[in-house]
Amino acid sequence: MEVNGDKIVENDETFFLNLSNLQTNSSNVTLGDNQGIGTINNDDDATIDIEDVTITEGDKGTTNFVFTVSLSNLVDEVVTVDYTTADVTATVADNDYVPIPTTTLTFNPEETTKEIIVEVTGDKIVENDETFFLNLSNLQTNSSNVTLEDNQGVGTIENDDEAKISIEDVTITEGDNGITNFVFTVSLSNLVDEVVTVDYATADGTATVADNDYVPIPTTTLTFNPNQTTQQITVEVTGDNIVEDNETFFRNLSNLQTNSSNVTLEDNQGVGTISNDDNDENNSAPTEISLINGFVLNGIDQYDFSGRSVSSAGDVNGDGFSDILIGTYHADPNGNSRAGESYVVFGRSNFVAVVELSNLNTANVDENSANGTVIAQLNTSDPDAGDTHTYNLLDDAGGRFAINENNHLIVANGSLLDFETDNSHTIEVQTTDSGGMSFSQFLTIDLKNSQEIGNDQPSSISLINGFGFVLNGIDAGDRSGYSGVIRWARKLVPSISV
Repeated sequence: MEVNGDKIVENDETFFLNLSNLQTNSSNVTLGDNQGIGTINNDDDATIDIEDVTITEGDKGTTNFVFTVSLSNLVDEVVTVDYTTADVTATVADNDYVPIPTTTLTFNPEETTKEIIVEVTGDKIVENDETFFLNLSNLQTNSSNVTLEDNQGVGTIENDDEAKISIEDVTITEGDNGITNFVFTVSLSNLVDEVVTVDYATADGTATVADNDYVPIPTTTLTFNPNQTTQQITVEVTGDNIVEDNETFFRNLSNLQTNSSNVTLEDNQGVGTISNDDNDENNSAPTEISLINGFVLNGIDQYDFSGRSVSSAGDVNGDGFSDILIGTYHADPNGNSRAGESYVVFGRSNFVAVVELSNLNTANVDENSANGTVIAQLNTSDPDAGDTHTYNLLDDAGGRFAINENNHLIVANGSLLDFETDNSHTIEVQTTDSGGMSFSQFLTIDLKNSQEIGNDQPSSISLINGFGFVLNGIDAGDRSGYSGVIRWARKLVPSISV
């Protein structure tokens, strides 16, 4: 008999070979056993296996993890097996997945695959990949040739979340005294299910520890415990009454430590801006820089078309001192009987003479002057009464000039002062008041040829009885300076502005 082979798992099977219709001429021949039994021993088996599943969880809702349970061969009868989920690193308590209690899975005859669905919960928590188990047990079958080969499916929840660490900037006024707390917030953009640490330290910007602007913090470790998203770092800023620009210092983050590669430093530097809350009196900056080495008398004589009523006259009276003319119209320094003085008289009495006094924005110095020669005293006009000022040269004309500790403009390198090469130089001076407010201005320094005479200048003016003033600078007998008198007709008092 030919028996067909197959791979179906089944019990041993039998068939009969029956004998009948014996034919013989002898009555002594009989059928003692008329049925032969053919037993087909089953030589097939089947194993049950469950596959592993790896999927990203998603940020919200649920994701189906579909586990396939397989019979390796057909079975000609019902096969059942129980299944249930179990925690590993993914847990029901953390809402990582929806648990399945013990449930029976049934394979009907000749079914070879079944599916089991486990719902995994999406979130934005940064975590390592997590796992749970789908366990098979309690196989039921009438055939001993069906066995559980792999009774555990592993569900791997791949983390698809990331977190970034950043630190915010802080801007606060410092206060006038004591300490102001600058609170920097360090944030994780998402929850992380493990400890994360990062180091922090302060660093100078324009605010410095040396100036006692803030209290420094050495390298210190900041710890985020699982599921913490914010931490705060406090820097103590020192209050003062100094008028200054807004100043900055830094709070730097470094050395991130975490078991997850999905946590990174996005912003590793917080900027602390100390807003100045101190004011210069009237909050005013200096407005003008001038050189105190003389003054200009701007003439107003209607006949003085040159625009000035002051000029050099040389030594008019032969006293060895240089003289000046004020108001050249009808001026006759030598025409007065008092020859010891030089007078300038406005020759007409039917007009009002106006004299304007203003600071010089130019100064002069002899060419080849010795280093350290004082050229002029620097002076600042400032709306804030009582302010003190410091000076520095933004442009020193190629190293020719400097400012000494007395705020005098001096010669720095006299060998560079050559009248024939360049008879004037421009410098830029910056003045800064006690409140830190500054102003800069260009000033001109004229060179005098070393052979020139007549380089003395008047030094002060005072009013006399409301109708004249004394100009120190012309009296031959006055060795400490010059003196001269300007007179006007009575009641025709000049208008004087300074």
